[in-house]
Amino acid sequence: MQAGHTFCMMAGMIERAGETEKLPFPVRSHMLRHRTGYALAGRGNDARRLQHFLGHASVTNTVRLHRDVA
Repeated sequence: MQAGHTFCMMAGMIERAGETEKLPFPVRSHMLRHRTGYALAGRGNDARRLQHFLGHASVTNTVRLHRDVA
């Protein structure tokens, strides 16, 4: 199985899970990624670690998005 197919399958599973739970908004895999980043920030992980996890090219983006956490 190709990596692209695996991502598409996982993204579909995440979207369907949101539909099954009747959430009032569409659930996307990108939301899960950033929610995990917020959880890691809330547990005291440093900005560089979050930058690496989220794949941000610049730590400035990471700090800007997660400055209100922790």
